[in-house]
Amino acid sequence: MKKNFTILIAMLFTIAGNAFADDKLYFEDFEIEPGETKVVNILLDNPEAEYRDLQFDLYLPEGITVAQDEDDEFLVELGSRCTKKHSVGFSYTDGHYVCMLYSTAKNPLTGNSGDILSITLKAADDVAPEILTGYFRNVSLSKTDATGPTYNEFSFDVTVGSNTPDTEQVYIKDFKMEQGETKTVDILLYNPDTEYRDLQFDLYLPEGITIAQDEDNEFLVELGSRCTKKHSVGFSYTDGHYVCMLYSTAKNPLTGNSGDILSITLKADENATPGTQKGYFRNVSLSKTDATGPTYNEFSFGITIKGDANAIEAVKADAATSNKKVFRDGAVIIIRGGREYNVNGTPLK
Repeated sequence: MKKNFTILIAMLFTIAGNAFADDKLYFEDFEIEPGETKVVNILLDNPEAEYRDLQFDLYLPEGITVAQDEDDEFLVELGSRCTKKHSVGFSYTDGHYVCMLYSTAKNPLTGNSGDILSITLKAADDVAPEILTGYFRNVSLSKTDATGPTYNEFSFDVTVGSNTPDTEQVYIKDFKMEQGETKTVDILLYNPDTEYRDLQFDLYLPEGITIAQDEDNEFLVELGSRCTKKHSVGFSYTDGHYVCMLYSTAKNPLTGNSGDILSITLKADENATPGTQKGYFRNVSLSKTDATGPTYNEFSFGITIKGDANAIEAVKADAATSNKKVFRDGAVIIIRGGREYNVNGTPLK
């Protein structure tokens, strides 16, 4: 059986300072499997200031690259917020990508949120399941008067996680939540060889994470795509954990052998401890149509809480010491301390 992995990429872009505190440059959330090529968008939110140009260095984690066409041109396209007068320059040097988006007629980007670029990413076949980090560095945003903020670095996480287990199990894909966030996640069952009708389990969540409830104090738990119209779910809380029973009143088996059986809505406390913590499915019983089946002691999953302890701090660059890159006559020029250098650091006359 082939083992698939899913790369879940979540961008976090927090800007310090008051004038541009709400600006945000980020990737849309997406999933990509090893060996897969996928087009994803880079988005800019700028609710207060209007921008014409921007430039940044993009450092992708090892195993993730920007794809190229048959002419070795990077697959980067203008987004919906660009005008007909916008152009993009994109190159690779010294282990990172250099991007400059600019308007030849000084036209500002349209709107104040949405995609500014789309890029085609390629994941290597052997990307390992772990949390990786990438960076936007030397990010400069320019208004129509050529002024605007410059930021040293904004990081983003690349989570490589297993999409399909090796063996039969109930599981949740590892995921992340912000303190105070409410998020709906799927509970999945992988049963490659045996057909099941019912199951039950105890769910232990980390401290600070609970299942949300509606105005009638009912837990927000819904049947998944593998359930039939005859399936029902019972869900309760006792002795520090949740108890779930999924069953069919007509003895109908679950459809398929992989996928979501339930969705649950989780709530992270405002003071939930930042970091990666474990949750557990315990006392898992799977029942076939003849009411027999295996029982498993425990399956674990990870929840990463993002908060003050690991927040991404964006620091405004000092104009006298920061590097700025421009494209001129097809070459990348680095401006530092008022002087111009080529990409190898040699001063230009």
